[in-house]
Amino acid sequence: MQTASITAPKRTMVASVRIFRTADAGEIKRLSDAGHRAVLRALETRDPAGAAAAAATHVAQTEVWLRKHRPPAEG
Repeated sequence: MQTASITAPKRTMVASVRIFRTADAGEIKRLSDAGHRAVLRALETRDPAGAAAAAATHVAQTEVWLRKHRPPAEG
């Protein structure tokens, strides 16, 4: 299984808001990796509905984290 290749692009984008440097970082990483693995498992078993559901869940959770840890607005 090549999970690293799937997680690498998101890690780069997410790093811009520094969520992996927060007190929640360990839990965010664990849950994010689990979300990527769920999508990958569904793809490997040719389950498009499962992949779509896993991806939607992961994206929604990522949005929660990004909103929680976004930098303060400038100005």
